[in-house]
Amino acid sequence: MTNEQVIKMLTKIAIQYDEESQESKAIGMAIKSVEKQIPKKPQIAKKENIKEYYCANCNGYINNAYDMRLSNRGNNCKLCGQAIDWSDEVGVIKNERKIY
Repeated sequence: MTNEQVIKMLTKIAIQYDEESQESKAIGMAIKSVEKQIPKKPQIAKKENIKEYYCANCNGYINNAYDMRLSNRGNNCKLCGQAIDWSDEVGVIKNERKIY
């Protein structure tokens, strides 16, 4: 079962309860947790010719391009736990040292 299917199922269950009920609030928290498991591309800001990466969920600072070249990156935001999709930044992330 995919995360999207889980969210859809939980949403259907949540409609059965009053919005202010404990059950509805618990299901809402579960949906938010599952949504954070779906990787999102980071927001990018350029400062002094260095890319800085921010969480798409909470806008928290993740890392900058220089640190990522040193393989110092995480797959989740340290502030909110959002999974990060680095697929567009592969060239930046790889340590491009040549081995002779």
